[in-house]
Amino acid sequence: MVSNHRLLSKHNFDPHMLGSIVRLAPGRYSLNEPTASRTLYGHGTKFEKSSFYFAFGSPFPEGSDLFNERSVAIHSGKRRRVAQLYSMSALLSYEQYVDRQNAVLCEKLRSISTSRSQIHVYKLMQAYAFDVIGEITVGESFGFMQKDYDDLGILHAIHDGSVYGARVGLLGNLHFYAGLLVRRLKIAIPFTAVLAFINKNIELRRTGQQTSDRADFLSKLLQLKQAEKIEDVDVITTLGANIAAGSDTTAISLSSIIRYLQLNPECLTRLRAEMDDRLVQSKLSNPVKYQEAIEMPYLQAVIKEAIRLHPATGQPLSRVVPAGGATVAGRYFPAGVNSLSSTNSFAKRADTRPVCCRYQSMGTASQP
Repeated sequence: MVSNHRLLSKHNFDPHMLGSIVRLAPGRYSLNEPTASRTLYGHGTKFEKSSFYFAFGSPFPEGSDLFNERSVAIHSGKRRRVAQLYSMSALLSYEQYVDRQNAVLCEKLRSISTSRSQIHVYKLMQAYAFDVIGEITVGESFGFMQKDYDDLGILHAIHDGSVYGARVGLLGNLHFYAGLLVRRLKIAIPFTAVLAFINKNIELRRTGQQTSDRADFLSKLLQLKQAEKIEDVDVITTLGANIAAGSDTTAISLSSIIRYLQLNPECLTRLRAEMDDRLVQSKLSNPVKYQEAIEMPYLQAVIKEAIRLHPATGQPLSRVVPAGGATVAGRYFPAGVNSLSSTNSFAKRADTRPVCCRYQSMGTASQP
């Protein structure tokens, strides 16, 4: 077993080359098997999150959120209270506001192209993702694309928080004691900048100093709070999850798609051909609508393949084996095994069939 991350990166070593189940450390396993994902993460799973998640949120139970809450039952209760905000119909109601930021991004790209200047893809995608999240969460973009910098310090805060979580998460219980120390000594934490932004917008909206031309997340959350269906902490954690988790993962996924299209020009050519065909058939609007995009099979394949090759999360989303043990990926694991994961960046489960066969099975054209 190879455990040194630098060695893995330097030699591009695939730990699953000898099998679908790899022991990474005592009680920690990586599973490269499609059925494992449904077992570990599917609806109704009995596999609770490992202590790794604990460090990515409040160290105290009363402040837990949908990401770092480990109890399946408590997590389900929290999710039900805000599930309506994430329904497809609710998200599609924001499409016109997302298109505003699409227009800003296109203009930004045209400007870069005209000036023939270099582009930092991830930074631009991060600015774009945050501006979109701002539109649907608090009713206005952060303006990062137009300003070319983060004047609120939010990007830096989220980065520092992610680094902390990735390190302290390895010894999850340490997060509680760190939280006690921070509370006693009144030490500023990375997420302070995000909390300040959230609290400011909540106060402005509650006092009428700020209005919105749409039913954004903040408006809906305040309505739920007024109806006593959620608590103040739910308002804060939901907004925080949108801004922190939603933006960063979106930026990573978009960057991955662009990168792999650059590395595989034949795929880019085929994607452009699909778009051209749709335009000729008057099946694409300007801007392209969500419903039109999901009916483009090759585009959907590109998106899914890029995310498979480069998952948005850099760490395994590990789960704990429940009482009584469980059989996963054809192997029995005893209760208490504290880390099973099938979402690592190296658990890619490559499809070795010819490309034409893969797309035939998807119900699309067989021509590669």
